[in-house]
Amino acid sequence: MTVEGAVPQRSQPVRHRGVAQVLRVLAVLGLAVDVYVHLKLAPVFDQLGTQITQGALFRVEAALAAAAALYLALRDSRRAWLLAGLIAIAGLVAILLTRWVALPALGPLPAMYDPTWSTDKVLVTVGMLVTALAWPVREALRSDDAGARTADDTGPPHP
Repeated sequence: MTVEGAVPQRSQPVRHRGVAQVLRVLAVLGLAVDVYVHLKLAPVFDQLGTQITQGALFRVEAALAAAAALYLALRDSRRAWLLAGLIAIAGLVAILLTRWVALPALGPLPAMYDPTWSTDKVLVTVGMLVTALAWPVREALRSDDAGARTADDTGPPHP
């Protein structure tokens, strides 16, 4: 039953829901690869460093990536994507920087330089790249969906 003169409420489906879900799964998987590889390699790098070892830094990276992956898996929110995207970008910067620049020890942090491309490093790089690129694409789809709802939600003309 409708009230005379009432504007019907329309529930607009999200136009890009399937693509958004694929992007989310890809981003979570990219972060999961980061978690797995860093936890796998952490014991190998425990001897590099004195106060803080590279192994400890690997565990911190894995914990942050795991938290971001879990948050994104549970919520498709801007905040979850922000966390996932920033962790992915930070991971990429760390990988690329330590690949081409011999970073000296800085305070308790160990010197870091690894000019090789191992399979593990390539996997993490690809995972982080996928996550970092999925973030702005997801936000563009979110904006497009919001614009479509605004344009389509005008309702019938008022008498």
